[in-house]
Amino acid sequence: MLIGNATTDENGIWVLNWTIPSNMELGSHDIEVYAPEQGWYRSGVANQTLWVAHHSAISLSANGGDATRGFDWFISGRLYDSDVVGLPGIANAEVQVALDGASIATLTTDENGNFSLFIPVDMSSARGDHLVTVLYLGDSSWLGSENEVTVTTWADVDVQITFVSDNSIRSDSTRPVRIEGRVDEVGGNGNTLSNLSLVLMDGNTTLPTSNLVWDNLTGGFVIEFTADRFMNPGEITLVLTSEQDNIRYLNEGNTSAELFLRVRATFEINPETITVNWGSHSINGTVTVRDSFSSQVIPGVAIEAHLQNQSEIDPFEMFLAGYTDEGGVWSFEFSVPEALPPLSDQDYWGSLYLQFNSSSVELSEDSRDNLARDIYMLEYESQSEAADSVSNWVYAVVLALVIAAGAGAWVLYSRRREAIDELAEIFSYTAELLAAGDAIREAIFHCYEELCGVLMAHGHLRRDFETVREFEMAIRKAMPTISDEALTALDNMFEIARYSRQELGDSHRSQAAAALQRAIAEIENAVQMPANAAPPAA
Repeated sequence: MLIGNATTDENGIWVLNWTIPSNMELGSHDIEVYAPEQGWYRSGVANQTLWVAHHSAISLSANGGDATRGFDWFISGRLYDSDVVGLPGIANAEVQVALDGASIATLTTDENGNFSLFIPVDMSSARGDHLVTVLYLGDSSWLGSENEVTVTTWADVDVQITFVSDNSIRSDSTRPVRIEGRVDEVGGNGNTLSNLSLVLMDGNTTLPTSNLVWDNLTGGFVIEFTADRFMNPGEITLVLTSEQDNIRYLNEGNTSAELFLRVRATFEINPETITVNWGSHSINGTVTVRDSFSSQVIPGVAIEAHLQNQSEIDPFEMFLAGYTDEGGVWSFEFSVPEALPPLSDQDYWGSLYLQFNSSSVELSEDSRDNLARDIYMLEYESQSEAADSVSNWVYAVVLALVIAAGAGAWVLYSRRREAIDELAEIFSYTAELLAAGDAIREAIFHCYEELCGVLMAHGHLRRDFETVREFEMAIRKAMPTISDEALTALDNMFEIARYSRQELGDSHRSQAAAALQRAIAEIENAVQMPANAAPPAA
C-alpha cells in the first residue's frame, strides 16, 4: 500500500508526515522506501519496521463524591482504547490511584477494562474537597493516560444540651425557657463549632430560636424564650437540630432533652359563697382552673377538696379528689347518708368549712400555695329562712313522716339482720363502679361513707368515732364471720384512698376490687346480724 511521496532536499533528506489510519492493526509493520532510477542515479530501496500503538483513555466516577469521616468514597472507572470504534476496554492493565497526590492503590482492570475501589475516609481527613487521580502508564500497544475526580469529606456533629431550666412558667417572661449547650465536630481536631443554624422542636411545633447567642470564647450557645400559651404544661421532649452546613461540610445532627413546663393558675370556686340549705345532706360546687396570663382553661389538673369542722374535740373531715375536665372544671359534691342528720345540723357536725389543694406538679408552686391557703367558710340557711319558702302542706307531710318514723322504729329494729345485706349491696355497688372505670378515690370514699351510715344506723358505730379501731370493731359486730385478712384488705383500701397523695392507677383499682370481692364472698357466709346489736333510736 502506497502511503505517500516525498522529495529530498539539497542534502538528500526527505520527510513524510503520515497519519496512521484507525483501522491499522496494533504491532509491527514493515515500511519500504523506494527511490526509482533518476538521471545519473540508479534506483534504491530501504526497509524498516514501524510499531503501531493506540491512544488510551480513562473514564472515572466517584458516585457523587460525598462521604462522611469513618465511611468510604467509592471510585469506579474504565480504561479503554480511544482509537477504535466502540471504545473497547483494555484488559489486565495496571492503573495507579492517588489521593491528593499520594499513591494509595494499584488496580488491575478486568476483561472489559473496568476497575473500582473503596477509599476509606479517615477520621482526620480535612473537611472539603480532595482529588483522586487514576494513572495508566501505557505499554507497547497503548499510550499512557490519566483522569481525576473530586471527592468531598463531610463531618458529623455532636450536639449536646448541657442545661435546661427547671423553673420555666408558661407565658411568664420572668421565668423563660433557657437551654445551654455546645456542638462539637466529630473527627478532625474535635473542634467546638459556633454560628450554626439550630432548630428547636416540640413535637411538630417549631420553637423560637431568635434569641440564640453563641459564646465565641467557649463555643457554647444559649437559647432563651418565653413559652407561649400553645405549649402544654408538664413533661415536654425538646429536639434540638443543627442543620446541614454546605459551606463548612457539616452534616445535620440532633439531640433531645426533657423540659418540665409549669403554668401559673387561678382558681374559681363556684358558687363564691357556698350555702348549706336547711335540712340538706349534700354540698356541691365547682372549681375552674385557668392560666393566669391567658385565661385559657387548664384540663387534667388534680384537685382535692376537704370538708372539715373547726372542732379540736370532735373533729370531722370528708375528702374528695378528681381532675378538671376538658373545660378546666372539676365538680364536687359532699353528701352524707340520709340516715344521718343533715349537714345543716351544726350541733351534730359542727361549723363546716371547705379547703382545696392540688398535687399537680404542672402548676407553679405559688399557684398551689395560694389554693391551699384560702379557707371557705360555709353559710347556713336558718330554719326560719327555710320555713318562709315552705307551705303548710309540706309541714304536714314532714310531721306525718316524723310520726311514721317513730311508729316504724320497731320495724327497723326487727330488720337489723338486713344490715348485712346492706353492707353487701354497698360492696357490690362499689365493685361495679370500679369495674366500670369510675374514679377510684371517689368510689372508695363513697363506699366508706355509706358503710359508716349503715353501721351508725344499726348501732354498731357511734357518730363521733375517732379511731380506725372503732371502725374495725363495728365491722366485726356487723360481720362476725369476717376474716382478719378480709378486714385488713378493706383497711388498706380506705387508707390508700384517704392518705395517698399520688394518682391512683390500675394497680390500686385491682387491689380495691379484690378487697371488695373478698368481703362480698365472706358476707355470703354470714346468716344474721349479731344478736347484741343495739336498736336504732326512734
